[in-house]
Formats: sequence, structure tokens, C-alpha cells
Amino acid sequence: ETLGGIEDVTWACEVSSSSASSTCREALHGVKQYWESDGYYDHWLQLALPAGMTLTSLNLLVKDFGERSPSCVRIWQGSKVVKTLELEQRDYEVTLLGEADLKNSSKTKSEEGSSSSPTNRPPCFAPSDNFLCIEVIGHRSVDCRIGGLQVFAAWGRRPSNQ
Repeated sequence: ETLGGIEDVTWACEVSSSSASSTCREALHGVKQYWESDGYYDHWLQLALPAGMTLTSLNLLVKDFGERSPSCVRIWQGSKVVKTLELEQRDYEVTLLGEADLKNSSKTKSEEGSSSSPTNRPPCFAPSDNFLCIEVIGHRSVDCRIGGLQVFAAWGRRPSNQ
């Protein structure tokens, strides 16, 4: 689907995860299932945008999975933390990353004063802005579930710093 040069590229993204990698695509929008992490270690999903495309928006249809609902996620784009977001335990839609978040993330360290990225990067760390990592930093039980991720991008478009 194309809207003003912006396309839904959800199904064109490559997806990997910290665990249960055979089912990580089930976290994507349009699937009636979900991805469920497995184990006591870090939980994360990584999305790789199609080559030549620039992220414009990352949305999540948050679903109430009870104790398996994530309570907080940190979004990485390349080597930078772009946003940390608390999630409520109910069904709703949220924009994890939007145009304003991406404009702010493209500023240099001197423009921001300091880097907001923690020194402990998840194993899904990748230096390219075409890689997104959704790191679950708060969860209510050992495992967590994520479903309804939707990715929008445009060909070669970069957010302006205005």
C-alpha cells in the first residue's frame, strides 16, 4: 500500500529475534498470532528494512497478553536509541516511532548535548539505520508476546531537521 510516497513495507522486512526465531514473523501486522520470547535472557526483535528505503513510521497494535504483555520497550535505529516507551496492558494502537522521533534521532551528539544510547546494546545491534531493534526492557513474566508490528518507509527519503 502506498500513501504519498510512503509504503507499508511490513512484509518486505527481514525479521530476527532473541529466541523462538522460527516464529518471529508472527509479530508482524496482519498475522492473527504473535511472537513469544522464550527464556530468561534479553528479549528483542530486529527488523531490517528493504534496501534503499528509509523508515517513516513504526506502529504497534498492542494486545493484552496478560502477564506476557511487555511493559516497556526501547527502540533502536542502527546504533542509536530513538525512543523508550511504557506500554499499557490493554488493546490499543501506538506509534513506536514517528516523523518527530526520527527527526530528533538524526541530530548529532553536539546538537543534543549528549548521546542517549545506553552502553549495553542488545545483541541485535547493527550500525545501519536500515536496522530497527525493539528491545523489551520491562516485562511481567519470564516470556513476553508481541504482535501487530507495522512498518512504513519511503524510497531514499530522509527526515529533515526542521
